Amino acid sequence: AERPPSRIILLGAQPTEPETEYGWIEAADAASPFGMTSAGPVCRVAGFREKPSPDEARAWLEKGSLWNTFVMVGRASIFSEAGRLALPRLHALLRSAAPLAERPSGSAVLEEAYRCAELANFSRAVLESYPSLLAVSKMPPVVWSDLGTPERVFRSLRRMGAMLPWLRSSPALRRRPDRT
Repeated sequence: AERPPSRIILLGAQPTEPETEYGWIEAADAASPFGMTSAGPVCRVAGFREKPSPDEARAWLEKGSLWNTFVMVGRASIFSEAGRLALPRLHALLRSAAPLAERPSGSAVLEEAYRCAELANFSRAVLESYPSLLAVSKMPPVVWSDLGTPERVFRSLRRMGAMLPWLRSSPALRRRPDRT
């Protein structure tokens, strides 16, 4: 994270299917990486798409894009700059509330700032809108899932061969067959 201090570095996972519930990262040309890890180069990001349509997800898979694991690292200053660019009103509210946070009424001031802020999705507002602020490091070759739904948990347990007695009778297993 120190080599490209002006970037938020995302950890990208190798996709196994055209998943529409994940974000997708398109790495730029690896010819001029910021650095190297055991899994390969840390590259600029050419594009980011949060929760694409099925057709878009297939296209991102075909061009070799990565899944966004939502694991990221970067300096606080680059996260602040990303917030300023993507959500200027929220950034201004929090910036004006910050000096008051140490006062006895500080938590109320911060709560009010958040109440006044517009709703936003970080992946769409920041990652999708400002790929120039991003870099990506590909994970080593491991199976990854965000386990965000019961079905994904059950699928992962099945892939590992963990068929526990209580798992065999789970309604979620009967509802959705494994897509692997």
